[in-house]
Amino acid sequence: LIFFTVLKIYHYRYIQPIFLNRMGYVFNHLATLVCGVFASVLTLLWPMLVDYAEALDVVFILAVPIMWFLTAVCFVAQRSADYMHGHEPSHKSAKKPVYTADGNTTG
Repeated sequence: LIFFTVLKIYHYRYIQPIFLNRMGYVFNHLATLVCGVFASVLTLLWPMLVDYAEALDVVFILAVPIMWFLTAVCFVAQRSADYMHGHEPSHKSAKKPVYTADGNTTG
């Protein structure tokens, strides 16, 4: 119980800035990428397995559109989260300007 209390206290101090300040792999679209790859694999397997069993045809008819819809929803949700939290996928310099005593910036 004490471990979870300590974890809860230090969660926002140490873990949150690490993950929110960086965009991460594929600009935080990892869920979109995984869903898209799975939907692509399902789409490619459908013609190969359509003659195997009648039940598989029903499964693919249900699964393929649902996975493509989930991929679109993941993409739109991540774009919305990036917009609302100010994460723009750009290649700006992470260096902050350094000011001298007279108020000018160096570098």
